[in-house]
Amino acid sequence: MISEIKMLILVGQHLNIVNFLGAVTENIHNNELMIIFEYCRYGSVLSFMQSRRSTFVNCIDDLPMAWITSAMDDELGEGDSDDDSKISFRTTDLICWATQIAFGMEYLSSKNVFHGDLAARNVLLCEKVQPRNLL
Repeated sequence: MISEIKMLILVGQHLNIVNFLGAVTENIHNNELMIIFEYCRYGSVLSFMQSRRSTFVNCIDDLPMAWITSAMDDELGEGDSDDDSKISFRTTDLICWATQIAFGMEYLSSKNVFHGDLAARNVLLCEKVQPRNLL
């Protein structure tokens, strides 16, 4: 595990990966180790989409207009709702997530890190992520 922590430190911080924040190693001689990562309130993309399947808004036909507002930005930005199950997501959110995943993988690649298990169950959604400048 210590070698994994060293790797996480070498990878560094990036907007599109779940960042390593620290580790508590004071009881490592008792095989106790705590690793601290950023909190991802909404869990995996897979569980998010499965639990909100009925709230999906397919706006593929309206894509140019759909970029003007995003249901995820409006609703995830509030952060005070205890009933997260009512949060909808749209085609534009899926495209945005795919783009952010690609940027995260590009960053890991630049650090010569091979993820090895990129899947929706391993992609986590945080509160509100600022969009990256695509230019």
